Amino acid sequence: MIKFSQVTLLLIAINVVAYLLVALVSGHFVQPTVRDLVRFGANFAPLTLGHLEIWRLLTSMFLHGSLMHLLVNMYSLYSVGSAVEFLCGKTKYLIVYFVCGLAGSLASLMFSVARGRPTVSIGASGAVFAIYGFFLMLMWLRRDLIHAPARREILRSGAIFIGFNLFFGLVSSGIDNAAHIGGLLTGMLAGILLASTVRLPNPDGGIN
Repeated sequence: MIKFSQVTLLLIAINVVAYLLVALVSGHFVQPTVRDLVRFGANFAPLTLGHLEIWRLLTSMFLHGSLMHLLVNMYSLYSVGSAVEFLCGKTKYLIVYFVCGLAGSLASLMFSVARGRPTVSIGASGAVFAIYGFFLMLMWLRRDLIHAPARREILRSGAIFIGFNLFFGLVSSGIDNAAHIGGLLTGMLAGILLASTVRLPNPDGGIN
């Protein structure tokens, strides 16, 4: 699988390096402070919109609030990202990751503004949810890509993962469900739009 996980591993490496950079500069390794995260590019409405620092929609996707937050997101990214990269190739995978991840950041920003309580938003989970939404929609629409038993198991486990995390986000504070839902829905939309373009990878060459 390593051969087909180059982009996934690169994304994980960028997230890890970003976390280490924040930790080294701030001196907080286990859990950076909110001030640290804002300083390094967290999504925060008074700055993202108020100061037109729109780049925060992107940089916030590579920041994490704790070591555990990073580890959970990177494990989830590798689990689903490797499969999507294998089936769809690097280009489609990156398009879904960044476009739908940004949509998750935007959904978080808009929700924060709508409720009148600006919050600091960080994490790769919006993009991870986008990849999950894309993958599940692909499995639902393209029955020719994977054998039926494996396909059913993917749909079942993916639905459990999404349902559990959305429920946990509803009953817990500090979890950005708006980013999760924004990423998930746009990932599903991308799955609908791109499902017909996915081709089975060559055994010896993969897809680009």
